[in-house]
Amino acid sequence: MTEDDVLDLLGLLEARGVVAWVTAPDGPDAFALLAEADGADSALRLLVSRGFEVVGDDLPASLRLRHPKGGDIEIHPASFRPDGAAVRFLSDGGTVTIPSGDLTVAPYGKGSARQVRVPD
Repeated sequence: MTEDDVLDLLGLLEARGVVAWVTAPDGPDAFALLAEADGADSALRLLVSRGFEVVGDDLPASLRLRHPKGGDIEIHPASFRPDGAAVRFLSDGGTVTIPSGDLTVAPYGKGSARQVRVPD
């Protein structure tokens, strides 16, 4: 999965109004996506329509998808507070807050911080 592939997927999510952040590269062909909880289903439907398959389900904390041609995406549902912080849901039912200053978007470390809005 190239940086262009990641940016293409983010653009498709943005067109659907989903709020998403790429939180970290997760290896050369994978990345983690922090998505608004109410947009996570929309993100999942989009990724499945693009050929991704669910290979790991640890909801409400995360959902891992893999493309047959290579590339993994891990979706972490979250809610975003008015101050910009994200509240991630954990598998034990708890939550963890990520301060807004810690949320950056840098696919493979090459991009600058960028929030991407994706509609439901």
